[in-house]
Amino acid sequence: MEINRFINFRDKWLNTLGNLLLLTIIGIILHWSGYSIHNYSFTPAFLKSSPDSILLVIFLVYLITLFLLIKVVWRKIKIRLLHIKNKVYIFKVEDWPRQWIFNGRPYAESTSELIIQSSRAGCLLKDHYWKDFRMSFEMKFIEDIDRKIGIVFRAEDLDNYFMLELSDKVYEQKEEKGFKPHVRYRGGWDVIWPHIKSNALSSDEYIGIVLEVKDNTASLYVNNHLELTWILPTHVDVMYMEATSEKKPDQASPDEKYVQEIPFRLQFGMIGFRAHPGQGAIVRGLKVEAL
Repeated sequence: MEINRFINFRDKWLNTLGNLLLLTIIGIILHWSGYSIHNYSFTPAFLKSSPDSILLVIFLVYLITLFLLIKVVWRKIKIRLLHIKNKVYIFKVEDWPRQWIFNGRPYAESTSELIIQSSRAGCLLKDHYWKDFRMSFEMKFIEDIDRKIGIVFRAEDLDNYFMLELSDKVYEQKEEKGFKPHVRYRGGWDVIWPHIKSNALSSDEYIGIVLEVKDNTASLYVNNHLELTWILPTHVDVMYMEATSEKKPDQASPDEKYVQEIPFRLQFGMIGFRAHPGQGAIVRGLKVEAL
């Protein structure tokens, strides 16, 4: 179990106080329950005479278990409530950057345009969660930089999400036009090969993009034509790590599995975009709605 999925040890002081208060309340309830059980007339004698060290271990096990369980349940309830509250989202320039979390230098301008560039980890719309959804927008590649952009979905945070890379990049000796699925996990990348080759993005005008995600399938449409259907994988095999990742492959524990189950595969998550430095596109008219 990864405890940091439930507790952010670098959390803000208010949330830290909240965790301490929750632990205190659980501790008081456990202490009261233990006292009541000890004084209950039908409690077996071996329980009443148990050593204090055993009782302390039992107390700590229940304290930690109940704390983590409450954190998990509360997070799921919070995400579901935010999903019900924000089933439909239409981008407005006033939302930037207040309603987004991001790395690098994406920015917004005019009434509905979001410029995605120099964002190695990406940008995510916070406090909006979808599992099954339809995401639509128009995009145009930025001149003089690589013609690539990633669409992010079912994201837990900037280190864990699915991504579809859209590319119209042309190298000196080869083309990289088409669509390439990615999984980002704990800051590392699993690139799904082979990528789908297509010239659908070869335009200097705005291109209509629709991404529909339902259950375990993502479908990408370009100008109303289905270009890609991706069955979301169950596990991730990290191929390489970002330069900024905390743990490199050669630093991993020898007992740690390299192939991990994807915990966010069928969960509610955030949507967003990603563009490695030197890549980018303009997105306008972004709309997301639940299916």
